[in-house]
Amino acid sequence: MGTSLIRNIFNVLLVLVPVLVLAPVQASAFYDPVEAGARKAVACAPCHRLNGVSQYPGIPNLAGQKRDVLRVQIRDFLNKKTPHPRLGAASRSEDVMEHTVEGLSERAVFEVASYFSSLPCALPKKYSADPVPDVISRCVRCHGVEGRNTYKNVPNLSGQRKRYLENQLRALRESGLVPNDPLVVRRRNHPMMGPEALFLSDGEINALAGYFSTRKCR
Repeated sequence: MGTSLIRNIFNVLLVLVPVLVLAPVQASAFYDPVEAGARKAVACAPCHRLNGVSQYPGIPNLAGQKRDVLRVQIRDFLNKKTPHPRLGAASRSEDVMEHTVEGLSERAVFEVASYFSSLPCALPKKYSADPVPDVISRCVRCHGVEGRNTYKNVPNLSGQRKRYLENQLRALRESGLVPNDPLVVRRRNHPMMGPEALFLSDGEINALAGYFSTRKCR
C-alpha cells in the first residue's frame, strides 16, 4: 500500500470519526418533549381536545396545568392494576383514562405532560367578582386565593371546569367517609385532600367549584 493511499485513508478517517462520535449527541439535541407529546396527545383530543381545553363539563382542562401534576395523574391511571392502595396513599381510577394511557412509557408520560403544560391555560368565559366563599380558607394555603400557586405538585384550580371540580371534591369527600372501601378509595383518594373534603357540604362544594372555575388562570 503506497504512502499516498495510506495518507488519503487517514484523512478520510479524520473526517468520519468526529461525525460518527458527534452524530448521536447532535440528534438528541433536536429532541423536543413538547413536540413529541403533541403527536401522542392526539389520543387525548376526543375528550380534552388538542388545545387542552375540554368541551365537556365533567372533563378537566389540561392546558397550562403544571407538568408534574399531569405526570402524577397519568401515573395514577397507569397504576390501575395495583391490588389495593395503602390506606392514605394517593390513588385514582377512571375506566376511559386507564384505557387511553395503557402502555405509555415513562418517557411518553413526560412528553404528554410537557405538551399540555406548555399550552395557554383555559380562561373562563365569564370572570366572576363574587365574594370569596368562607370555606376557601381551607384551600388557599395550598391552592392559592386565586386558584394559582407555586408548588409544582399542587394543581392550579383557576379556570378549571366547574362540574369537574364538583365531581372531584365529592369523590374525595366520599373517600374520607368510607376509607376502608377499596372501590371508593381507588376512584379518588388523597391523604391531604380526603380529610379536607370530608366535612364539606354540597353547597360549599358548589361554591368552591364555582369560585375557582371563574378565576383567571393568568
